[in-house]
Amino acid sequence: MEDNNNNNNNNNNLVTDQSALFVFGDSVFDGGNNNYIDTLPSFRSNYWPYGQTTFKFSTGRVSDGRSILDFIAKYAWLPLIPPVLQPSNGNNHILMR
Repeated sequence: MEDNNNNNNNNNNLVTDQSALFVFGDSVFDGGNNNYIDTLPSFRSNYWPYGQTTFKFSTGRVSDGRSILDFIAKYAWLPLIPPVLQPSNGNNHILMR
């Protein structure tokens, strides 16, 4: 039989501060990279109606709403995940090489 007191003590030691969210996935976790890929303008998502419903401006996301990752980031009190190819990411984010 488990000791419930030990389980409660272990729960008090959980880390509660998050500083980053690492994402490994595909287009399901669409952060808006479409704007930064060298392709034909008609294949981009930086014009109406993309993103209008949730963000009120075109986002470069093929979806018109939030991804599951956006909800996870919000729950963890983290900002929305920026597109990894976004030039303004600079040194503040892990760079893809």
